[in-house]
Amino acid sequence: MFYVYEYYIISTNEVFYVGKGRGNRYKNIWNRTDSFKKIIEEHKNDYHVRIVKYFENEDDAFSFENKLITFYKDEKNISLCNKDYGGLGGVSGVWTAEKRKYQSIHNPMKANEQRERMRLNNPSFKKETWINKAIRNNTIIYFYNKEYYTVKDFSNTWGISTNTFHGHWKENLKKIQEWIPVPQNSNGPFTKEEKLLISKKLLQDNWAKKTKYEKGKPISLFNVEYSSIQQVSDILKIGRDTILRWKDREEEIMELFPEFKGVKREITKEEKDKISKELEGYEDIEQTSVVVDNKAKIEFTGIPINSEITISATVNFNKALDNKYIEKYEGISEKYTVVEGENKISIKLSPIYKEGNASISVQEKDYEILINAYCISSNEEKAFEDESELYIKDFEKIIIEAKLRNENIKEGEKIIFKVNGINCETEETGKLIISKTDEFLKYNNNIVVNFLNEENKLICSNSISFKLIEK
Repeated sequence: MFYVYEYYIISTNEVFYVGKGRGNRYKNIWNRTDSFKKIIEEHKNDYHVRIVKYFENEDDAFSFENKLITFYKDEKNISLCNKDYGGLGGVSGVWTAEKRKYQSIHNPMKANEQRERMRLNNPSFKKETWINKAIRNNTIIYFYNKEYYTVKDFSNTWGISTNTFHGHWKENLKKIQEWIPVPQNSNGPFTKEEKLLISKKLLQDNWAKKTKYEKGKPISLFNVEYSSIQQVSDILKIGRDTILRWKDREEEIMELFPEFKGVKREITKEEKDKISKELEGYEDIEQTSVVVDNKAKIEFTGIPINSEITISATVNFNKALDNKYIEKYEGISEKYTVVEGENKISIKLSPIYKEGNASISVQEKDYEILINAYCISSNEEKAFEDESELYIKDFEKIIIEAKLRNENIKEGEKIIFKVNGINCETEETGKLIISKTDEFLKYNNNIVVNFLNEENKLICSNSISFKLIEK
């Protein structure tokens, strides 16, 4: 049995809410809107609820609820707490075609203002995000005496995802080569058994680090004994990560700063900065080099062999002949171990994403391709990101939209889509529509987007990959 009920103010008989329900729904005052709760709070002893009419059929109850709300709002000009005109909620949880249509039309997430707000706040549209992503995924990786120039190249060769590389492998490449001195497949990928061995070793290694100074276990720092790592944190006012980092280099710190021997008090910010600066490396050394024939060389002296250093570089160049417009690009290398003799440092220059051994080249313009990807079904579109898994049954086609950031396509310039190595014709510039029945689609798909100038020369490129799943 269904019913339509209404809440009203006893002293004025003014209705402030109309609803539909069954059972004890009309008695529930907690699962309500904020405006409803506010009226209840303001009229604690001056409100009541009454059932207006009973119905055998839920659709009839929906219909009456809609008519009653319409009567109060439109004819009586009564301000109700109801957000809409009713007739679409319910206890059955069945989404009828009418309900789907209504919710689609009134979905606040589809409003133009909301779409624009989400677009502007989308981190994928921020230049820093693309720069960081490019730097993160374009780095020289040395593994089993071979060089890999991108994370994706490395991941594809050894049969892992880029997330696995960044999350687990990146900091443990030397250990992995020790655990498996000679892989079964010398050119990759690792076998299932080898991957399981690596995963097991990484878990053991991480667990050993986490439990080395577990809760309640004694620890010493700067020649002082503590009952636990928490006691160290409470007394010295430093975090757990800092404690573990200092513990690993305890002797070195006490040699550099003898005043820390036996210290058992709060460490000041100035003292923390002093230790951190010393542990991180040497003071900044600023040198300038003139580029000749696209090559640059800077000599550093006084740095001990086997030290870990980080090199940052700033490149200024004139974009216009009158020198009024100067571009400035900055790049940085990973931590680099200094060896005897000449060291070739790989600099990743952003936002050009050019890598080289002390060799830097620049483009006339900073071009960058943005990619938006969507799965389209009969009643919705859903965005997806790089390396997503897509279920074939959930969509009818895929749309890939590509455009240049802060630049418009000029006459003679073009965007070319390549799916799994096959060039694809497009009816609209920068937009590729793929049906899930297209023959060139594979279970693992890679879409490369290239931007060519009027001379048919490649200027910049980007890519997105996804995996199709049948079940």
